[in-house]
Amino acid sequence: MSSSQVAADQPSTSQAADMYYGAYNELPKEILKHKERLGLQEPAQHPHVFIQSFLKKSVPDRRRVDQQMIKLLSSKAVVMDVVKTKKNSKTVSQSKKKRVLNAKERRKLKIYDIKPEHQRYVMYEPLYFLWQDYIKDYLDIEKGFNKVTMETKLQKADYHGSIITVTKSKCPSYVGISGIVVQETKNVWKIITKENKLKTIPKANTIFCVEIEGIVVTLYGNHLRRKSSERSVKKFKSKNTIDL
Repeated sequence: MSSSQVAADQPSTSQAADMYYGAYNELPKEILKHKERLGLQEPAQHPHVFIQSFLKKSVPDRRRVDQQMIKLLSSKAVVMDVVKTKKNSKTVSQSKKKRVLNAKERRKLKIYDIKPEHQRYVMYEPLYFLWQDYIKDYLDIEKGFNKVTMETKLQKADYHGSIITVTKSKCPSYVGISGIVVQETKNVWKIITKENKLKTIPKANTIFCVEIEGIVVTLYGNHLRRKSSERSVKKFKSKNTIDL
């Protein structure tokens, strides 16, 4: 199909103007009689001529003028509405969810390993002084020692920075080891001794002692076989202690 045939099929600018002009009607004669009083003026040129010149100035492309006029005059009313689309909650939550390293990956990266240059007793002495202030406030020692509340509080206390000593153990090599607690897991305590050595002491079947304001407190490792964060919220029941 040639360009001349396409142009012949489409309405010209004058035809589009006629369609647009046909949408308007003249004012009734009764109103035109009082046009001077109403402030109405005669148009400078015929509306048909004005519309054609306005369209030519506004839109330089005549074909586009014809197409836009046809769509404007022949189309039906369209109701514009905003459609809300629901996002897939699973994909959003999965994309926002942060990935956490598992235990095997943490061991491989050696995140919790203490480097040899950091295994010095002097480096952790300030931590011991902070722990002393913490345990005084936690046990509320100024009001005196209450054995009933003190027993449950000691099971929930955090011992990072405390100086503990192994008094009894089923493994004789652990007895007598003393140092500052630098790490705690569910089953072991890692301490730094005054000889600048890192020792890993199991909690199971081991009895420790810690000094608080001149009073030596005995801690049974079997009762503390939880992480410090878990112990702080756990409700402990009174248990009979079996001597080793």
